[in-house]
Amino acid sequence: MGETELTWYGQSGYKVVMPSGKKFLIDPWLINPVFEKGKQELAALRDVDLILLTHGHGDHVGESVEIAEKTGAAVIPPFDHEHIIAGAGTAALEIVDEWPEVASVITPLGGGGLLSGTSLGADGRDVYGVEPEAGNDGERSFHSGSIVTIDPPKTIADGARTLAIGQRNFAIIRQRVRDVVSVNDEILLETLKWAMYRTKLVIEPTGALGLAALFAGKIRPKGPVAVVISGGNLDFGLLGG
Repeated sequence: MGETELTWYGQSGYKVVMPSGKKFLIDPWLINPVFEKGKQELAALRDVDLILLTHGHGDHVGESVEIAEKTGAAVIPPFDHEHIIAGAGTAALEIVDEWPEVASVITPLGGGGLLSGTSLGADGRDVYGVEPEAGNDGERSFHSGSIVTIDPPKTIADGARTLAIGQRNFAIIRQRVRDVVSVNDEILLETLKWAMYRTKLVIEPTGALGLAALFAGKIRPKGPVAVVISGGNLDFGLLGG
């Protein structure tokens, strides 16, 4: 039995070749400033079994569509897939199981995987989604009734820098979510600092969106409310001196 081979493409991109010969790619952005042999690698790829995308950003999606079409690889998207939605909904299942009295659940919103899954798992409770104001494609989509696509937003909530909600996610969100709102980065940063001080947890800006919406008065839920704080990928430089 051979060893697993790992090739780094730069950013979050990897090629993994298993001892069995199975090959899968993670966020295959090959033609980038870091990976000098990107074009040659792209041309040489012939037998890829699986492509895993961890985010909807262009620097994660990369050349995945071209590779999938050429090799026949299965693609696992970051949010627009039934299994992703179902997996994301398990957090809500745990919340309502442990706290049956909860009346509302608030989650961050990027591509819609967590929000759509939460709305399915919340068992009829009010569910809210929160985005950064600079990247409020979901808020605009929710209120207009059709998916809105935006340019790459500039916001500290890097986990919510998606350009549009997934189609499967949007269909569920429109049917089951009570409202989608947004908050600006100033409020989000202040909320992040407060939350980390009080909880002693490392929280990324996207994870604090739900709390920020409560503090800003953008959401006024009735009864007990649960806020999903998702993610700890924090640039500590944001916190200042």
